[in-house]
Amino acid sequence: MPYHIRAERGDVAPVVVGVGDPARARLFASLMEEARLVNEHRYPVYTGRVKGRRITVAAHGIGGPSAAIALEELKMLGMEIFVRIGTAGSFGGLEVGDVLVAAAAAAPAGGVLGAYFPGHSPPLAADPPSHCEAGPVPQGAGRLRGLQRRLLRRGPPLCRVLAGPGGRRG
Repeated sequence: MPYHIRAERGDVAPVVVGVGDPARARLFASLMEEARLVNEHRYPVYTGRVKGRRITVAAHGIGGPSAAIALEELKMLGMEIFVRIGTAGSFGGLEVGDVLVAAAAAAPAGGVLGAYFPGHSPPLAADPPSHCEAGPVPQGAGRLRGLQRRLLRRGPPLCRVLAGPGGRRG
């Protein structure tokens, strides 16, 4: 049994939706059918059904190290697919409630990403906009940049990285 997520194999569905905030995990669970709390120790984890499909929602906290612990332990408990849903800052052009689907991402070398994918960018869906069942994505696809506090003091200006050649900020 994992140390932080005190659940049994089978308590976690193959598809896990990850959020940072425990309140958001509770909100998502309230929208599911047959939702039950399967862990409340450090990482709240709920499993239920959405349109008949078994889904788990887990709050992993803030930052890469916290998320890495949750992902490791969720994998031990049966997770096969992880989808992150959350908030992000913007350099303009987006309003509260807008949806941005990652078409590309950049992250600093090293850290948690480097431990799992040395020399690689985060894996993304091949054609993100086509994976949205809710309808058209208002802002389309955009580029994302992983931030840590230290990056605010060095490296190229973030807005230039986000915009990229011929791209738009978003």
